[in-house]
Amino acid sequence: MSTRGLDKLALVSKLLLDQRVIELRQEVEHLRLRLFWKDHSMPKLVRLMAQANSYGDNAPKCACSACVGQGRIEDLDVYRNRVSGAPCSFAPWFKERLAQCGLTFQPISAAIGYQASLVGRPKFLEGYEVFDVDVHLLLGHDDQLCLFYGTKLSNAKSLKDPALQKLAALFKALQEGLGSE
Repeated sequence: MSTRGLDKLALVSKLLLDQRVIELRQEVEHLRLRLFWKDHSMPKLVRLMAQANSYGDNAPKCACSACVGQGRIEDLDVYRNRVSGAPCSFAPWFKERLAQCGLTFQPISAAIGYQASLVGRPKFLEGYEVFDVDVHLLLGHDDQLCLFYGTKLSNAKSLKDPALQKLAALFKALQEGLGSE
């Protein structure tokens, strides 16, 4: 084979190899995102909220009807000592944690007023309702804190996305309040 033929073969091989490397990097990033969403799913956030409310070092240990109804209480002693009709002290505490982590949130009742339609979800968010509202989290029903991810989270394409970093910070803050890493 001539030198010119070898040069062409080398160039074509390099192009094919470069394309395959790009595809592999995209696949790895997709797998990392799937793992992130597995570790930062809505059910895990709800469970962390319940643990923080029941056992957290600085959480209010609220057992109002909203916290009981939403499953945000695990400690039966707190449940037994609850004051009937007391306002929720966990919702303001949780919203403060959201703000500290830089997460934007909005009551779902306000979002419904303008384009709170469900959006197409990435595969790793299938099974969760994701609303087309430019916030990280939608919080519903006042103190009920029904949670939905917004487009700032669902549109993230990389683990380096600031929105995912903020959600990870929230999970970390809630876990650290429990005394675990």
